[in-house]
Amino acid sequence: MRLRSEVLLSRRRRLRLATCLASTGLILCLLGLTNLSWGNRAGRVAAAQPQIVVVNSASFFSDSLAPDSMATAFGVFQTQQNQSYTATTLPLPTTLGGLSVKVNNLDCGLFYAGPTQVNLALPPLTTEGTATIVVTNSDGSTRTATFNMQRTAPGIFTARGNGAGAPAALVTTDGINYQPVTNADGSERELSVGTRERPNFLVLFATGIRNAVAALPNDANGVAEAITVTFQGVPGAVSYAARTGLAGLDQINVAIPTELAGSGSVRVRVSANGRLSNVVTVRLGGTAPVVRGQALDPNTTVTGALTVDDQVQVAADGRSYFFDAYQLRTTTANTTVALDLRSAQFNALVGVIRQRTDGAIVPLAVDDQTGGFGNGSVENDNALLLTVLREPGDYFIIVTSADAEPDALGSYQLRLSTGVLQNISYGATPASTSISTTDLQTSAGTYLDAYWFAGTAGDAVQIRMNSAAFDSFLILNTDNGETVAFDDNSGGGTNGRDASLFKALNQSGNYVIIATPFEPGRTGAYTLALTRLNSAAAENMAALSNAPGRQASLKQAPDESATPDSLFESFAARRIVQRQP
Repeated sequence: MRLRSEVLLSRRRRLRLATCLASTGLILCLLGLTNLSWGNRAGRVAAAQPQIVVVNSASFFSDSLAPDSMATAFGVFQTQQNQSYTATTLPLPTTLGGLSVKVNNLDCGLFYAGPTQVNLALPPLTTEGTATIVVTNSDGSTRTATFNMQRTAPGIFTARGNGAGAPAALVTTDGINYQPVTNADGSERELSVGTRERPNFLVLFATGIRNAVAALPNDANGVAEAITVTFQGVPGAVSYAARTGLAGLDQINVAIPTELAGSGSVRVRVSANGRLSNVVTVRLGGTAPVVRGQALDPNTTVTGALTVDDQVQVAADGRSYFFDAYQLRTTTANTTVALDLRSAQFNALVGVIRQRTDGAIVPLAVDDQTGGFGNGSVENDNALLLTVLREPGDYFIIVTSADAEPDALGSYQLRLSTGVLQNISYGATPASTSISTTDLQTSAGTYLDAYWFAGTAGDAVQIRMNSAAFDSFLILNTDNGETVAFDDNSGGGTNGRDASLFKALNQSGNYVIIATPFEPGRTGAYTLALTRLNSAAAENMAALSNAPGRQASLKQAPDESATPDSLFESFAARRIVQRQP
């Protein structure tokens, strides 16, 4: 199948590309995906599901199907001689290898028919809502199922045919010369973003977008105004979005945002009237924005303000955040730092990043809540990040606003303290165990001690804190700032005031322990014990539930992984972008 493109250049020199597909020799090879058999899922799905599972052929989403789009039915089917058959003519045949398919009693065009998989074009006149599919096998037997039909159901075809990874797509700056976005093995090829005057256009092949409700459905750009394409949350200008010459196959042409130069691998997603596609990835080359940082000496306090002239981060959802950066140089491994960020004008977030020599940004740690801990609840919106900088070198401290407050402005105060976390090992006793007025103090008035230890995945860890002077409270974080566990009263003791925290570590690395009365102004002596349990003791501890106690509004990552809802994952997804003049 050959790909022909024609380019129309408007008076404003905005590129529009319309793609046609040859009508002969149809072997369903979408940019090298022979047979469009859409991955190796057929056998697995058929084995697990004796009836029919209908999915979007590009995304593999079972809840994302639209009229006049490409669908794949997985199941156990009977074709002639139990062979696989591929359509070779247009219009598509409605019987292939003796097998036929109807949806709501309307014939479907067939791309491919095999013993475990049928690739088909859903009829254009199929209505939204519950649809019934009937597959009639070559021996006359039938298979029936129902699925939900939506007006739009965007799916992006991928190079490896599994709904993920790099898209089956092209890039062009002039509409004449095209390059694939992938290498021969399907991995991402580095792409130029072009320039503002001459952007690079990403040509995506998709399905399920042509029915989008557009303000100007009959113009030369198809339904482009109803389609949004985001690159790591940054929207690109969609110049064309419409059907191609192949049943169910749509094409989207979008300018790659030039401000994302040097971003590396970024997530790309299509939205059609608010319905989301699968996520694909492209690699953007070029020179990354240089983080501009003011030198900050240890154990100093600076006052600043977020303004509209500051550097800018863009989150995965497209929201933007102004930020200031401060540069910290460390000379020893495992330098511990406390970053106390306070603002009465915005919800504060403080993070630590490194910028590699190739320009790539490496996020390391973040906090937007610990500074507000006062008496069992978050009393304010300040941040206090306690972390371990593992390697000597240059780091950037990022001062910005929390996810809930994009584009926030206002003054702030940042305090950098170093050497404030004690290093302890399993079975060892900390050098000092007394909460005093010289300790770290949150902006809500609570004093705390902080410790760090090196843990190994699989370690069953118990941390105990006892005090006759106050009600003990323990928090366990990874050194990226994520809270993985906390406890108030599980240790029993007088009036149940001792804390005992148990956690089986899911990853190797440094961990931070926060020991506190969790009460403003409270001081006093305490004991702390860090123990690695044997398997029998670990099983006994795992069976115990935490005793009721004061509740902290902690953004906990229960499995210690970077989940989509975790604060660190959200911070890591932010991209520093070039400011546009």
